[in-house]
Amino acid sequence: MNRMQLLISAVGVGLLPSLGSAALVASLDFTNNGSAWNIVANNNAAPLTFELGGDPTNVGVANITNAAGQYNLNQQVFAPAGFTMSNIRVEALGSGYSSWVMDGRLGFDDQFRAFALQNAYSIQGAETPQGGTVNVDVPLVLDASGDPDFTGITSIYVGVEIVKGLPGVWTDNNVRQIKVYADLTPVPEPSSMALVLAGGSVLLGRIRRRHV
Repeated sequence: MNRMQLLISAVGVGLLPSLGSAALVASLDFTNNGSAWNIVANNNAAPLTFELGGDPTNVGVANITNAAGQYNLNQQVFAPAGFTMSNIRVEALGSGYSSWVMDGRLGFDDQFRAFALQNAYSIQGAETPQGGTVNVDVPLVLDASGDPDFTGITSIYVGVEIVKGLPGVWTDNNVRQIKVYADLTPVPEPSSMALVLAGGSVLLGRIRRRHV
């Protein structure tokens, strides 16, 4: 890169908005029977309940002891128009008993993965140590800060998995209060880039004249 290119690039960086602090990009809910979500029921004997307990952000299986159930939910979340996302962080609360018996799981990825929670970032809601304690509203945090695969992108796929593995018993197994945070960077329009380059050229011309 020659001196002119370096100078114009420096001018461009100086004029364009810098990466901002983390902003709330989306707060996800399950209203209207979860219509915003793609849903696959691998076992629907225990019905999935949207707005569980009257909370529009909550999804899970209500108190039922005579059936099992397993569901995958997936939703694409977009950056605001004209922005890209970096340093993405997804937070939620999860409840459950163990990963394979009763659990709520959270995940996200930069691509669609056929609904399964095989995401780049995923966490089980309540992996219980021996002792049989039911965990309720465990903070779930998935952080892709600094990951180049999640830098300067326009959307992610958020996934939820609800597992009720055993009929005959019931414990809390749900996910709620899913929130997506990210640093937002404006995408410059072509006309803006032209102005930046023109400004760099003018500045370069002035510097040259000073040294003539």
